[in-house]
Amino acid sequence: MRKLGRLLWIIISVVMTGLAISFTVSNDAVIALSLWPFSQILNIPTWLSVIAAFVIGGSLERHCISKIFPGFVLNPDDDDTCDYDRYLAYVFP
Repeated sequence: MRKLGRLLWIIISVVMTGLAISFTVSNDAVIALSLWPFSQILNIPTWLSVIAAFVIGGSLERHCISKIFPGFVLNPDDDDTCDYDRYLAYVFP
């Protein structure tokens, strides 16, 4: 079962990487991004803003999980699955 999960994770990762590369290559438009308390405007490519949003969202998710479940580690080689079960029970009630 663990090998099937790891294989599924690899397949999803490859597909998502391919989609990110395709999105990056096809969207070369520049957007103007203004951050509320500041008056400056950042002119950045569309792909950079989307990829940055995913990276920031992923890091915030990992930070929030560590605050909700202290000591929780997403490690597929770890045999102690009680933390993972607690996480799944919290995310999917």
